[in-house]
Amino acid sequence: MVQLRPGYATHAELKSEGSYEAGDRAYYINGEDLSDDMDSLWVKCQFYPEAETIASVERLPELPATQAENLIQRLSHSSVTFPRLAVPFTLWVAC
Repeated sequence: MVQLRPGYATHAELKSEGSYEAGDRAYYINGEDLSDDMDSLWVKCQFYPEAETIASVERLPELPATQAENLIQRLSHSSVTFPRLAVPFTLWVAC
């Protein structure tokens, strides 16, 4: 049984230390790699704004309005159980 552990990881830590599962487009990270001291998160944000917390991310292309409308119609069908998995990620986040 997997034991859940409260804590946090920055985006950069998740991308570098986590594992990506393409099937559900999610990152997973071991509980040992999580920071459990929420005060340290506050301190990092307040006093070290230059700290690397976000991994570099590619700029996404803009989605034309007609394509967005088509996607909305396509994803609104009751047969689509998980809309975010029904289309490529770049289209999903552009909507």
